[in-house]
Amino acid sequence: MKNKIIALFVLSFLFSFNTFAQETGEQRYGVIQNIAEDRKVERVGGVYSPEGIDKYMKRRFDAIESQISELSAQMVSLQKSMEGLREELKKQEDFMLVS
Repeated sequence: MKNKIIALFVLSFLFSFNTFAQETGEQRYGVIQNIAEDRKVERVGGVYSPEGIDKYMKRRFDAIESQISELSAQMVSLQKSMEGLREELKKQEDFMLVS
């Protein structure tokens, strides 16, 4: 059950997160580049060119990884809260049985 919930959150997150920006022709530094809006333009050897795909993808995957880590931490805190509620409910049931 726990794994199904985690899988559901991760899949819904991945499908709702726009991982790749639309590629459009943009003018940056006087040169028209057909690149994604969030892709950076670097100056290498006096020539402006889009950043390497490896740098771009690393930046994108790092952002997704950090968001997944945040979701994982939230799920851990929710599980702890649920365990606390279960214990509290069990105590109340035990009290009702004794009374």
